[in-house]
Amino acid sequence: MMANKKSEIYRWFFKERDSLKYAFLIPNTEKASVNKIFVSQKGYHAIISLSNKDTKFGYYFNIKSQKIKELFKIKEFGIAIESIAWDEKCSDTSTNVI
Repeated sequence: MMANKKSEIYRWFFKERDSLKYAFLIPNTEKASVNKIFVSQKGYHAIISLSNKDTKFGYYFNIKSQKIKELFKIKEFGIAIESIAWDEKCSDTSTNVI
């Protein structure tokens, strides 16, 4: 996964030809920028960390979904995500313990 300055997220599918594809635009990111993207070992899950000088945001994305989910507690508590330890046994439908 990769992001640009417009908060557009792209997915790269290794097994497909011309594999870089537009995935989605992160909502509600006025004056915020993508800090980091954390992808699980098998690429099934991703957490996207954003911030501006006053607010922290976080979004979760699953490879089988076309929608992202806002992680409301990150915004509520102002948490900045610096690293994630993914469970090696995560599947395409469950992250197990993060």
